[in-house]
Amino acid sequence: MPWKKGQSGNPKGKPPGPNKTTREIRELASNLTTANPEWIKATQERLLEGKEPSAVVVTLLHYAHGKPTESVNISGSVESDAASVVLLESRIAGLAAAVAARKTTE
Repeated sequence: MPWKKGQSGNPKGKPPGPNKTTREIRELASNLTTANPEWIKATQERLLEGKEPSAVVVTLLHYAHGKPTESVNISGSVESDAASVVLLESRIAGLAAAVAARKTTE
């Protein structure tokens, strides 16, 4: 049965939250990284020796505890000349007119 234009094949959408497999993987990763003293000791020794953690260790930690948040600070100013501003405004006006024209024909 073909879908009509604008009709979804999944009208209720994806259920909220992670699926069963993701929950199980996160639980296993959490158990390994918090309840396994041998793994914790080996990882600590490796870090104290100055060795970087392997991609597997990093991935397990991300699954178990989430990725750390990152932030970016941007500072400075943007210089523009009057001609550039006029050109940008005219292009925005042209786009707005094209969108309005398209809406009237649909």
